[in-house]
Amino acid sequence: MNGRHAGSVAGARGFGARGVARRCSSVYVRHGGTACRVCYRLAYRSQRLDAPGQAHYRGMKLMVRLGYTGQEAWDAALDPDRTDKPKRMRWATYERIVAEAEAAEEACGASLMPAMERFLERVTRRRLV
Repeated sequence: MNGRHAGSVAGARGFGARGVARRCSSVYVRHGGTACRVCYRLAYRSQRLDAPGQAHYRGMKLMVRLGYTGQEAWDAALDPDRTDKPKRMRWATYERIVAEAEAAEEACGASLMPAMERFLERVTRRRLV
């Protein structure tokens, strides 16, 4: 073998799955063949997000870490006076996570502003015409 990921003999290094060129624990069946995530070039949902989406996703993950779920996380992210620290979490950790969540939401808003300005500019141009 030359050490390349793809192109090796089918089943030579896999865990019994034909067509898998490397050791992997998950094998996917697609288009009549089997392969791993790397072979099929599959990406996680978070890897396909744009910059505002990544910042928002990061902020929501931090809010969930603080104990919020679903709509509560969104409402808590918008509430500047939240102080309900989870049990057994140190205040320093709580304050650090809150600061990281606020920074993520601020980054999300900052990256959305240029797009919103372009949108509003287009709308006002159409109304003037």
